Amino acid sequence: QSNSCRIPVRDREPAGALLEAHLALLAGLASTHCVKQSIAALHGDIQARDPALAQVAWPRVLEISRSRLARGEFASSLEGFSAAVAAPSLPDDERCEAHCGLATAHEALGDSKAAALDLLHASRQGPAKRRVDALLNRAALLEQGGALSDAGQSLEAALALAPRHPEATAALKRVLGELG
Repeated sequence: QSNSCRIPVRDREPAGALLEAHLALLAGLASTHCVKQSIAALHGDIQARDPALAQVAWPRVLEISRSRLARGEFASSLEGFSAAVAAPSLPDDERCEAHCGLATAHEALGDSKAAALDLLHASRQGPAKRRVDALLNRAALLEQGGALSDAGQSLEAALALAPRHPEATAALKRVLGELG
């Protein structure tokens, strides 16, 4: 048997201590029911202690934020999603999802202006399908609020990403008809 996959004796102790430190930091993220714990504060503590671990923790922060959003804990979910979008190294697909989560929470709290802005930010990164969805949702929100010109711009942007999208095409025809 080869020893190439084994940790050398001299490295076992530091590796074990590092693992214990990481597990202790992640323990705060272990429960989605820890409502009193601030997601942003917890992640800030992890970031201050170990930036590499903070990168690994972002998916869990987003999971907790989505869970809180699903339970109707909008203020708490806003905090987690806001912390995520503020992270400079968050991957584009996760940043897109975080902005979409912010939009959903803002809309639930009655702030359609903030929701529309969140959806605009979501449309700037991530998978094309998700970006198109964000633009369609933004257009619908803007159209409901009477901002037809802005809704039309979102629909045009959606069609630039997905030129034959039937929902975007129909919505743009409707908005242009209302604009006269």
